[in-house]
Amino acid sequence: SAGGGRDAPYSVRIGADLSFGPSGEAGSGPARFVQGVSSVRGGGLAGGGCVGSHSSFTSNCRGLWIFGLAPDGGTSFQTAPDALSRTETRAIVRSKGGFVGVGVKNGNSSNYDLVAVKVDLNGNVLWDLPLGGSGRDAGNGITAFPDGSLAVGGYTNSSDGDLWFRGRRSRGTVGWIVKIAPDAKSVQRIRRSPVAE
Repeated sequence: SAGGGRDAPYSVRIGADLSFGPSGEAGSGPARFVQGVSSVRGGGLAGGGCVGSHSSFTSNCRGLWIFGLAPDGGTSFQTAPDALSRTETRAIVRSKGGFVGVGVKNGNSSNYDLVAVKVDLNGNVLWDLPLGGSGRDAGNGITAFPDGSLAVGGYTNSSDGDLWFRGRRSRGTVGWIVKIAPDAKSVQRIRRSPVAE
């Protein structure tokens, strides 16, 4: 339970009161998985993960889940938007006017995209940006710059779509860094990690 004041340690179970539409599992209690947390100025936290099936997280992710905690551990917001089903958050960061989560938008086991999602301070989705090609693309970490732009780290084995590897085909899975503009309307040219050259 939430406890004792701003600086007191706490242990919180979160998500038990969350219903989730697209999965059709709200009545039976879908599982909630927290995969990333980030501190917030003033002592709070933001977190992200997935609402999924109890049977298997990796193959039964039903949708994105982003939440905020107050300094005492109380829930300040949580969201699992219907439009972002089969999406999971693997990392989250505070960004101007809200939070940005990054992770995976699942198509199937052999084709999924990296996705970044920005929510405001109340959990309302401001934008979502899927990136990738015809292979497996994922975001595992994120950081924000003072101007509001973002850098995402992950992996890819695509060599088409949003990937640009100087005309060469990708050889297996490689590291992937993406820099995203504050409004998510532009993405810096994307290159694979030098160790894979």
